[in-house]
Amino acid sequence: MPRSVAPIKTLGLTELQLEIMAVVWRNGSATVTDVHQAVGTRRGLAPATLATLLRRLEKKGAVTHIVQGRQFIYRPSITSDAVRRSRLSEVAEKLLPADVPALISHLLMSDKIGAEEIEQVKQLIAEKEREKERRDRRK
Repeated sequence: MPRSVAPIKTLGLTELQLEIMAVVWRNGSATVTDVHQAVGTRRGLAPATLATLLRRLEKKGAVTHIVQGRQFIYRPSITSDAVRRSRLSEVAEKLLPADVPALISHLLMSDKIGAEEIEQVKQLIAEKEREKERRDRRK
């Protein structure tokens, strides 16, 4: 099971690395051939280039590998949710560091948000309020 490592912000994954990670997350594991079929052919990247990128992802702690025969099989070391949260936090800090209501307002104004998403946001707010009340009672 992929773990959520603490220093995710320091990973600094590029868009291409995120595309590669998406293949690994979607499949649960992936070989260079798998990544090449999903990403490399569309982007015109050679398998050797993708192997280098996977090694770099491993150095960053994003994937691990096992050897099966002559193939390296890469597995995620971090979850897609952890990376998504980290990237969203980075964007929020850069764009609106002190104005959380403005950020939420902007997101809610999107035409892409529907009734189901609004209900999920309401539930998240309610849960956050309950957590705050519990913390306040402990003090």
